[in-house]
Amino acid sequence: VGDVNFWHEFPDRHPGTQAHASLELLRGEKGTGFRQNLNWQSADGQTVAHEDRTVRLLQAGDGENPRLLEWHTRLVPVGEDGSAMLSGSHYYGLGLRFAPDMDRDAEFFNSSGEPGEIYRGAERLVEADWCACTGTIDGEPVTVAMFDHPDNPRHPATWFTMPEPFAYLSATLNLHNEKLEITRENPLDVRYGVALWGRKVNRQKVAQARRRWLDAGGENK
Repeated sequence: VGDVNFWHEFPDRHPGTQAHASLELLRGEKGTGFRQNLNWQSADGQTVAHEDRTVRLLQAGDGENPRLLEWHTRLVPVGEDGSAMLSGSHYYGLGLRFAPDMDRDAEFFNSSGEPGEIYRGAERLVEADWCACTGTIDGEPVTVAMFDHPDNPRHPATWFTMPEPFAYLSATLNLHNEKLEITRENPLDVRYGVALWGRKVNRQKVAQARRRWLDAGGENK
């Protein structure tokens, strides 16, 4: 956000922090979760943005249906001019770091059916409505998928995937190619779904889960 980096944690580079402000537990028809307010602060304690973050469990999951979660963030800049520029590396976004058992074993697939372009090493970037990863944990197969929302800026998301040295997936806004300006009147407003299966599933099952997520609340912004 501006010249403050909120991704890394190297003290000598003076990273920013996301400071907790308040927490509200949520229970209701749309699922159980929490709503948290955070102040994004520079190393010298100056607040550069406010975040309103909501995380919900929409569906507990069973043998057939996945566990389904939703992450919703609204980030509002607080600078004097009421605006801020978002920028970052090719992997900046809402990320999933998988269990160590999946390192070097993860297999990625997405709604486009394309493997994506190689950025460096085994890292790839691909535009798609969703991206999923399969692997094994304690010898048992698993699938994890993340869904982009049609109303998110720069939809479809540019997905970053990396199978090694550790398995990682990130929904990015392609900030390494083009910065994104946010204002108080037009803040960053993004919503993502996450689905988890205790088995391997195909592209059709993942697409159905994304549709279920949209129907369950993802479209009620």
